[in-house]
Amino acid sequence: MTVRLSLALAVAVCVLASSASGATTSARWFVTPGKNVSCELGFHRPAPAGTYVWCLAYHGGKPYKTARAVQMNSAAKLTVCHGLRCIGNSPVGTPTLPVGHSIDLGPFRCTALHPGVRCIVRNSGHGFRLTVHRITPI
Repeated sequence: MTVRLSLALAVAVCVLASSASGATTSARWFVTPGKNVSCELGFHRPAPAGTYVWCLAYHGGKPYKTARAVQMNSAAKLTVCHGLRCIGNSPVGTPTLPVGHSIDLGPFRCTALHPGVRCIVRNSGHGFRLTVHRITPI
């Protein structure tokens, strides 16, 4: 009986601590209508991921040759990648974000463009635009 009571108290303390801290973790994925750009937005994800936007673009049937990706943190710092080491997978059933529509998560807003995507940190307006041909800091 004492073990059950101790376990129940430990669980209650953990639940109260996590709800009091307001800590939530989430991620959202999308592809653009041409399916040539995919993005992942993460908010308070487990380490080492943290809070980020990661988008990948490639053209043709050769992603290992044409892939370009960009990762952005909540301070709008960009990390760029080219080629095979950039390639990742979106989850099965990833939704298509229509052109002109946006997804917000944490400090970020990503908008599907024709062509490509624009992602910004909402409070600063800084971010990037990604197409199959280039990455442009904003």
